[in-house]
Amino acid sequence: MSRFMGSNTARARLLLAAVAGFALSMPAQPQAPDRLERGVRIALLAGDSLPPQARLTLDDLTSYLQRSLDAVVRRYPASARLDAVDERACILFGTAEDNAALAAVAQSGLLSTARLGAEGSLVKAFTSGNKRVVVLTGRTIQGASHAAYSFLENEIGVGFFIDGDRIPRPAAVDLRRLDRAEIPAVPLRGIFYHYIWKHPHANNWRLWSWEGWKGALDWMRRARFNVLPLFHDEGGYLWGDVIFKAFPELEKNDKTLSQFVVDPTWRSELNQKIFRYARESGIQVAYNLFYSQVPEFFADFHPDLKYHALNMRNLGISAGQPECRALMRRYWRAILDTHGIDDSHVYIVCSYAHEKPLPAYYPNRNIPTRQAVELVRELDPKARIFIETWCWKYRHEREEDKTMPLLTANANLEWKVFDAEIPRDIGVAEWDLKRMHEGLPDNFAGRPHIQLTHTNMEGWWPPATSRTHPRWMSDYFGDAISHGAQGVLFFHIQANTNDLLADLAARIGWLGRPDVKRFYRDYARRRFGPETADAMAESLELFCDAVDFGPGNQAPYNLSLALVFPGFGRSAEAELAECKETGEARKAWLRNRLGVIEPKAATAGRALLAARSAASRMNNEPFYQRYMFELDYTAARFEGITNLYRAHLVASEDPAQADRRFRRALAAFTSVKEMFRDLKGYHMSALRELEPAVPFTSAFLKDWETRGYWEPRSRWFHVVWERLDEFEALVRGLRPKGLPAEE
Repeated sequence: MSRFMGSNTARARLLLAAVAGFALSMPAQPQAPDRLERGVRIALLAGDSLPPQARLTLDDLTSYLQRSLDAVVRRYPASARLDAVDERACILFGTAEDNAALAAVAQSGLLSTARLGAEGSLVKAFTSGNKRVVVLTGRTIQGASHAAYSFLENEIGVGFFIDGDRIPRPAAVDLRRLDRAEIPAVPLRGIFYHYIWKHPHANNWRLWSWEGWKGALDWMRRARFNVLPLFHDEGGYLWGDVIFKAFPELEKNDKTLSQFVVDPTWRSELNQKIFRYARESGIQVAYNLFYSQVPEFFADFHPDLKYHALNMRNLGISAGQPECRALMRRYWRAILDTHGIDDSHVYIVCSYAHEKPLPAYYPNRNIPTRQAVELVRELDPKARIFIETWCWKYRHEREEDKTMPLLTANANLEWKVFDAEIPRDIGVAEWDLKRMHEGLPDNFAGRPHIQLTHTNMEGWWPPATSRTHPRWMSDYFGDAISHGAQGVLFFHIQANTNDLLADLAARIGWLGRPDVKRFYRDYARRRFGPETADAMAESLELFCDAVDFGPGNQAPYNLSLALVFPGFGRSAEAELAECKETGEARKAWLRNRLGVIEPKAATAGRALLAARSAASRMNNEPFYQRYMFELDYTAARFEGITNLYRAHLVASEDPAQADRRFRRALAAFTSVKEMFRDLKGYHMSALRELEPAVPFTSAFLKDWETRGYWEPRSRWFHVVWERLDEFEALVRGLRPKGLPAEE
């Protein structure tokens, strides 16, 4: 962050006074206010012919000032003279090109935007006669818009979060010493959601109507993200009916439509609104495209082609066939023709076999990578292309490769051939690899690169529960930026959850490597209010420590809060049920896991106590109530799993204690079940009630649970009301052997 101090010379004051229409010999006037009081009258001077992003920003600026300060905000054209407005508090918004008053201030020497770059912002207050003037500006209208949201966050105290806003009610806002310039750490800043995985309604973009999407895009604009990566799927969700437009031979029938969640034509109409509003908000679209990928039903109409299986009811067309490139040209051209190409020209390309082993007929991914690069450049000659590294880690299908270490050998092999053969201007989308292994160069040998990681997964609920620890995330992206990363992208699998890491993601895009303790305090101030910020920051730090089980959440024993009580796959319960140890070996097995979990549970208890200390000052703050819900949920999960393990640990020596422990575990789970009884956003049976305007397909409504999009373990990944009886049965089935039967 840079700071530019305005000139205070007598010449500058004379110039500004002349521009504003004041004379030095004028009679004494009331002193300019140094604060914005409640009920203040504010003059807002801005251009008349501004682009959509600026108009949306001005509407927000006016609305939040009205709601927080009860301000009376009056709009004036940028040509208005300061001495001609009645209000003594004035805001100048825009750039010197579209705002004559700002141009005059810049000419006087009181401010400079020369070093702000394409998106940098300047927030500055000064006195002109009897008026206090706040400048929200930049070299570009994007910079001016960022300045407005910085002012609302830092001076007014508004909290912009993925799950809603917090509007403060300050008695006054101090404008003295207000002089702040901000320049983003990276030019590409985005957050995106996986549209494929099965989710409760409230946590998935694929089930939203327009209102849900609009709210998310509004938050992205206010949080100053500028890129929306749109995830290429198998054709059934995000791109709507484009697959049928690209390939008229594909029929809309029961089988093809069963792969869709909503009516594909309606989905395409919704997309038009989404794309248009994102661009109006100053958010560019980055296309995430998977080379050779088509929906399963494609093979019914092209049975002569060779395919390989992919996840989520997809197929990959073998890139060794000449038909592959021709078919991908038709499909990708239809996508771009339908949705348009942005000035950023950003493409994130998965070149082959997403999250699957590489087919044996290719030694590496370079042949399909070259095809994908050539095709994108043909469709968009200005394309800025980044190749995903995520799939580099997957082993080959060849028998001789099955012993190859998953990451260190395979990913480095892919990197070496990629770097040797692919043009140097083709970048890398580094998707978690470097947190898992060593061996890749610090800055990808000078290639352009953007950094990505997950901020949450399906099981990382409740919302504030860390998928990755804030300290880790700050360092991970800070290191990438210090080594030349051009962008930071954050991958939420659950939407409207993990508000803390989503907020940190926005900060990283501007600061590079935020100080995490300072972040906790600032986050708590905006989310809960300044009066309780210290106590809530302490609670948040403890909470994040409690649910963190290791760097990048690589937990000892494959344990984490997400994977216990109940979990999935090789979770605590699955291991407990399948553990073949007996006697002392089994007890050691249990003690080891309790040694990991119980200290975390104690830390979560301290987080709960710190938050409760602020209760009397919260006045029914909804964000506080939600946070307490998260803490109670977390405490219940810890209570359940520790007592479950303790019950098994003492079952042979003290059956009575084991029985009490197991009952406590069962009661803890039952309390979780009750927490969700009235939360309709987690009831899939209420889907039509929640989104009455969305035309869900009959196939999805009939069988939302078991449609084969992911491994069966996903059913244990997240909270869905209809599954809670199964969870309870799972826990009851883990009753230690030898105890009396339940009454």
